[in-house]
Amino acid sequence: MEAREEETWKKEEGMWIAPNDEEDDEHDSKERVLQRYFLQEWKLVKSLLDDIVSTGRVSDPSSVHKIRSIMDKYQEQGELLEPYLESLVSPLMFIIRSKTIELGIDSDEILQIIKPISIIIYTLVTVSGYKAVIKFFPHQVSDLELAVSLLEKCHNTASVTSLRQESTGEMEVKCVMLLWLSILVLVPFDISSVDTSIVNSGGGTGLVLSKLLTRPDMPKALSSFIEWTHEVLSATADDVVSHFQLLGAMEALAAIFKAGSRKVLVDVVPAIWNDVSVLIKSGENHLTWKEFSLSASNKNNQLNHGVLPDNHESEENSNCPEDEDMDVPEIVEEVIEVLLSGLKDTDTVVRWSAAKGIGRVTSRLTSGLSEEVLSSVLELFAPGEGDGSWHGGCLALAELTRRGLLLPSSLPKVVPVVIKALHYDVRRGPHSVGSHVRDAAAYVCWAFGRAYHHTDMRNVLEQLAPHLLSVACYDREVNCRRAAAAAFQENVGRQGNYPHGIDIVNTADYFSLSSRTNSYLHVAICIAQYEGYLHPFVDELLHSKICHWDRSLRELAAEALSALVRYDAAYFADFVLETLIPFTLSSDLCTRHGATLAAGELVLALHQCGYDLPSEKVKRSLIETLNENLRHPNSQIQTAAVKALKHFVQAYLAATDNKGAWRDVILKLCSSCAIEDNPEDRDAEARVNSVKGLVSVSLNDYSVDNRGDVGSWVREAAMEGLERCTYILCKRDSMSSIWIAKQAVEKMDKLREVAAKVLQRILYHKETFVPFIPYREKLEEIAPNETDLNWGEVSLGTSLIVDSGWQLIEGGKEHLSILINQDYIRYA
Repeated sequence: MEAREEETWKKEEGMWIAPNDEEDDEHDSKERVLQRYFLQEWKLVKSLLDDIVSTGRVSDPSSVHKIRSIMDKYQEQGELLEPYLESLVSPLMFIIRSKTIELGIDSDEILQIIKPISIIIYTLVTVSGYKAVIKFFPHQVSDLELAVSLLEKCHNTASVTSLRQESTGEMEVKCVMLLWLSILVLVPFDISSVDTSIVNSGGGTGLVLSKLLTRPDMPKALSSFIEWTHEVLSATADDVVSHFQLLGAMEALAAIFKAGSRKVLVDVVPAIWNDVSVLIKSGENHLTWKEFSLSASNKNNQLNHGVLPDNHESEENSNCPEDEDMDVPEIVEEVIEVLLSGLKDTDTVVRWSAAKGIGRVTSRLTSGLSEEVLSSVLELFAPGEGDGSWHGGCLALAELTRRGLLLPSSLPKVVPVVIKALHYDVRRGPHSVGSHVRDAAAYVCWAFGRAYHHTDMRNVLEQLAPHLLSVACYDREVNCRRAAAAAFQENVGRQGNYPHGIDIVNTADYFSLSSRTNSYLHVAICIAQYEGYLHPFVDELLHSKICHWDRSLRELAAEALSALVRYDAAYFADFVLETLIPFTLSSDLCTRHGATLAAGELVLALHQCGYDLPSEKVKRSLIETLNENLRHPNSQIQTAAVKALKHFVQAYLAATDNKGAWRDVILKLCSSCAIEDNPEDRDAEARVNSVKGLVSVSLNDYSVDNRGDVGSWVREAAMEGLERCTYILCKRDSMSSIWIAKQAVEKMDKLREVAAKVLQRILYHKETFVPFIPYREKLEEIAPNETDLNWGEVSLGTSLIVDSGWQLIEGGKEHLSILINQDYIRYA
């Protein structure tokens, strides 16, 4: 065995490590990196294990910590350990067995030896799973008494592990012994003399009891255990110990009903169900209800084994039995009702367990009763139900589909519900819920591909494909994008020749969808070229994404929408843009912001494609909308409007002969620059964005086409707007230099410095002489053409006030009042 393991290790080491010594891990997949490093770290693990085996105990406690820290890194890649489990587990279990025989069960030293070894074995169980590990446990008949004795000794020993300390091994020993017993109790020999009461607590108790008590030679022990569980379930104590005891009893009962046969359990079903149903209806213990729901799928399957006729014993051959006159016991109806309620539970794990239970119970019913169950499941998708109900309903549909219980005749009423679930997204304040519903809906579509023949799925796949790919490309959550792509891939692979299916699967793969930006701007663009996907993609962006609560998603959606224009410019100009314009004035700020941004992107994209807007009405609507959004109090909407206006001007007003449209734009922007008379109406952000809009109208537009110098129309309109701005700035006969001088004596150092430098540039401009500056000589004396002056100093500002103020008296009180700032005088 060791030689074979060593050969495997050398072979894999040569395959994975040697060629990659100089590669950069950053460019490798996670799985490849883990494989490479595990093979490297296996040398250390092997050496530590050899030391433990050679000495027969753990001599250095740090070696346990080293092995545990190495193994914990591979929690998500437990399959890497499977080739080495035998060489890890077998020697360690041999030490436990041999030392117990050598020292005796009464020795105080035995627990000190097996505790660190159990920690290592327990670590392997958490990484690879107990089923893979227990295969290498010894299973001789003589080991049963040994394992029971060790478990009893550990159970009677007080734990010294604090909640804030690392485990010292008590819990790990119990777990390993219970797993060992789960193998030993299957050995075919008489164990009627074994006292089973010592294994009634711990994490693996249910597994051991299910294997032990369902043996043909253990009917008395099973009856005693059922009586004990009746007492536990009927107890009224409300302390912590009683709660854990109740959960342990429920776990054990679920495992017993899963492993037991009809002959063994048929007599105890009614009594157990009465106790459990009373407990559920009382609603006093939420934890108990959850634990019951978790076990319901397994338990109810066995309940039906016990109460339905013998011709339903084989689940594989009994899907939808044909005996329509079968009398279904009342217990089964009650169980189904409980499971349907569990599908709406607030916890995901409960809903998942209830869905599995629905699938197993329905497999024992007739086709008519199965349709009734399906109708009850579809009621969970009512508009008034919450996200938990939708999620549980999707899980139940997936289980019914996967087990072949959803007949093709039922698909027409199921598929529309699944499509709605694929797009389920409900706004909750500043965020939304629904990603788990969309993920579960993709699971239903995945189950469709595995359950039906291609002739039944041809029309269904044509309906689902556009929606699956919309989710795969445009969903906010990466797990939903990948789930939808996996469902599409499953259907394409199993349903035969689907148009462009392979090309789309290669484009929308697991890694390409990991980046949201790549999904929106590359994957979706590639898929949209194929027939049948463009319009669904546009609808998804138009109605779900540009109004999304996430700002970055709205911006990305606007960009993605414009990237699709290349495939059908007429459709975007005639339909999409007209649909988008009313959204720009929506009362919802998210919708308004996203629509405004998308309008700007679309207008520019249409212009770049050489497609003009269809009518003047659309252009005027856009202008009015942008003007309204420029004055909106929300800064995001203002910024989006400025960006949209810039694209609109460049695309459609730079080459139009409609001077009125230009004049409207410029004059409205100019009026937005003015300070409102009512202080409550003043909006500094709106004025800032209006000025930005004016700047975007260039005076250097010399565009020429077959009509001549069409750029002159742009320059003419810009000059008219600048003229109006000049009148506004020069209102009350004030000159710009006086206004700048006023800013040069403000109390803020930064503002004084900026204003003074602007004044200096005006006075000493090298290329353009600015005439008609009042008191120019005096201003040049105070602001000489020097670069080393510190305009932020208070003394310089004071000099400007005192020296210039008296000179300005001749200009009138108005000029003096402009310059003098009372707050600054006090400050100076």
